[in-house]
Amino acid sequence: MRAALCVFLLISVVVCTDNYIIKTITNDVMGAISFLNKNNHNAIVKGNFNFGLKSGLFGFVAQMDEVAADELSRQDGVVEVIRSEKIHVFADDFVPNKISLASRSVQNNATYNLDLLDGVLDGKYNYVSGGAGVNVYVMDSGIKDSHPEFEGRVKWGYSAAGKTDDFGHGTHVAGIIGSKTYGVAKNVTLIAVRVSDTKGSIETANLYLAFDYVLNEHKKSGKHGVINISFGGIGDSFKTFAKIFETLVDSGVAIAASAGNDFKDACLHGPGGNMKGLLSVSSVGGSLKMAYDSNYGKCVNILSPGEAILSTCISPPACYHRGTSMATPHVTGVLAQALSLRKFNSTQEVYDFVLKSAQVGIIKGDLQNTPNVFLNTPK
Repeated sequence: MRAALCVFLLISVVVCTDNYIIKTITNDVMGAISFLNKNNHNAIVKGNFNFGLKSGLFGFVAQMDEVAADELSRQDGVVEVIRSEKIHVFADDFVPNKISLASRSVQNNATYNLDLLDGVLDGKYNYVSGGAGVNVYVMDSGIKDSHPEFEGRVKWGYSAAGKTDDFGHGTHVAGIIGSKTYGVAKNVTLIAVRVSDTKGSIETANLYLAFDYVLNEHKKSGKHGVINISFGGIGDSFKTFAKIFETLVDSGVAIAASAGNDFKDACLHGPGGNMKGLLSVSSVGGSLKMAYDSNYGKCVNILSPGEAILSTCISPPACYHRGTSMATPHVTGVLAQALSLRKFNSTQEVYDFVLKSAQVGIIKGDLQNTPNVFLNTPK
């Protein structure tokens, strides 16, 4: 068994017995699929992936037994057959402090986290862009698309387990990004990309298919795109996605990822922390101090509100959660705002704009070499 990882907060890795990632030399996967069918292995092909010639990543995901996987690995045109891993989530940061919308009016008074983003603590959230025309891909547990706070702006993309959110994490994250009352960018299109099961477990095979969906949808849509990743883990397992991230960024997709809640060096955490081409986000509370368990250090790019964040829930309609899972969607929302406001020649230019727009030096206490750069909505 491999070393334990962390997703959302804390995870352990368990080998799956049925799903495999098959990498091929070219994007012609029919030979490998025909081999499975011809030899009566009862394999079920779940989807193909193609990240382009530069990445050299082609293949498909299939359900099969170990014998079939072993035989397939020796076939011409097959580079590698990898047994998928399942990541089990024990989300200590996702224990809701529930409230009812009827007990709290937030229409006229901004939540503290939104108030912090405009640089003036006056109970108001001032912004110049709602992120219209930007697609935000929420890679999570799904989104409750019927929630009135989303005003019909949720679309469904790839899903590993049905078009619903029965875990709740994704709905809360999506609300911070773009809901009517709690959202940073209130006019974005939210695309639900469900990568988890009902308990918040994520299987690596599904991530290949999810990222492939985002790449193709981004190219097809002709719109700006941002990915929110509020999951990750300590260790190097996510480095296998390095070429995928590079391909997405080169295609113009911006990515914000959580730095993790392990109170460790963020450079040990992936993808937010030890991966290039994204903004790594750690969490700050209303007292303008880093959260007690946020990962820290030079691999963090930016700090954002992540403590006691009020946002949309599957039931009741609003609730509080905490952690870098909640800090990251604030950054995602600001990336969407920036993309809707200005023309950029590269994704790195978008990142540089957001970092240069940030509030510098306002976070208190020992940051343990974390850049003192706090998120600010573009002016």
